[in-house]
Amino acid sequence: MRFASWAVNRLLQAVVALVALTALAFLLLRSAPGDPARAVAGPRATDETIAAVRESMGLDQSVVVQYVRYLQRLARGDLGMNSSGTARVADQVTNGVWPTLALVVCASLLVFVLAIALTIWSVQRPSGIVDRAIRTFAIGGMALPSFWVGLVLITFVALPTGWFPVGGWPADPAERVRALVLPSVSLALAFGPPALRSLRSSVLGVLDTDYVAAARVMGVSRVRFWRTYVLRNAFVPSVPVFAIVVAAMLGASVVVEATFNLPGLGTLLASAALSRDVNLMQGTTLLLGIGVLVIYFAADVVVALLDPRVKVS
Repeated sequence: MRFASWAVNRLLQAVVALVALTALAFLLLRSAPGDPARAVAGPRATDETIAAVRESMGLDQSVVVQYVRYLQRLARGDLGMNSSGTARVADQVTNGVWPTLALVVCASLLVFVLAIALTIWSVQRPSGIVDRAIRTFAIGGMALPSFWVGLVLITFVALPTGWFPVGGWPADPAERVRALVLPSVSLALAFGPPALRSLRSSVLGVLDTDYVAAARVMGVSRVRFWRTYVLRNAFVPSVPVFAIVVAAMLGASVVVEATFNLPGLGTLLASAALSRDVNLMQGTTLLLGIGVLVIYFAADVVVALLDPRVKVS
């Protein structure tokens, strides 16, 4: 019951943060330079036409009225139409969410697996050659831009070997998996080092504890030793870092999707910004913000489940 009340409390906080996110996105986009009505009407539109477009878009109302109407549309699941009036923003965002979700999930799994494998390999002999090499990678990798890593992979892996497509989103599921490999590696190499450094430090601290020494004396199996006694406890302080890394990869998907020509939310947001499509920008920004909130909420839940000392009253 205590955990359930804690989860409900965290969920209510996420809802409040979501409302604040909608207000922030609405105000920032409304205060951006340029006139959305003029962008919709076209460069040769007359003042009368622009005024009519502004009225049809509700831009002639006060900011408060516009925001209230925006919330009412959100409650109905209506994100409006795009600037050209040819498609519903909700449909565009729904189509774009799957490539972005697949990219971030694949990159997150890659970061998770590599962080565990390299950490276990590194702490076998602290300050040894392998440990120094992994620490150097963890420090140097933090300075690698994801788009640069993507360009390097395209130049030295995709083009010479032909194993992976340079870009695009094929219709065949198997080809889509191949299309996600290099973008996922780009995100993992650029954003994985902080997670690796955090997990390594946590594991080194856990290995010095008395209960780990007792586990060694009892002669528990190697798999159980690392899974139950080391990694389970080491993940408690590292989970928030992993959440930050995943949220950062979600934001960086804008650049990586442009590099590999993936039709995800990042590509939608970039095209909406170029065309000054307010509704599309609001829709993609809102969905990306919801993704970040879900990531942080999931991290809180994982920490609470791993560590019984967490106060969940």
